[in-house]
Amino acid sequence: MTPFRLLMYLALTFTFVVAACEDSSSSSLDGEPDQGLTPPNPEEIQKIDEELALISRGIQLHKSMACVACHSLDGKKLSGGTYVNMYGTNVELEDGTIVERDEEYLRRSILLPSIDVVKGYPDAMPRYDDKLDNQDLDALIALIKSVSEVEDDAEEESTTEEEGTP
Repeated sequence: MTPFRLLMYLALTFTFVVAACEDSSSSSLDGEPDQGLTPPNPEEIQKIDEELALISRGIQLHKSMACVACHSLDGKKLSGGTYVNMYGTNVELEDGTIVERDEEYLRRSILLPSIDVVKGYPDAMPRYDDKLDNQDLDALIALIKSVSEVEDDAEEESTTEEEGTP
């Protein structure tokens, strides 16, 4: 979910919450009964809250684990590339293999980055297999997804990009 989509999601959620709090017998400007908006169900709100918390944790880890030194969140090309539009795209590795940067790839590349070195980038990223647990990995991946345009549910064809190892 991109930051823009996240902001829109929050704005819609706020709108639905406000609508749910209004008296259902209110009427519109033309005097007709107002049909109102259907508020999201509590499960949807909880899911959004959990995703926001996960992304927030990912941002904290991005800073505290020094990912910010090599990987940008705004599209700037740093020594390790940017996270912007990384998720869901294909990338060429040093050995010529093309792989999709899905969750499995991201986990592997964060824990053991020397396995999948992106062509044109140095094999300089430290290992995190002894520093991060599964919850930390989930948070970092949620962050990477949040700044990527590819939707999880969409089956879009990926393009080949060379944006570095996560």
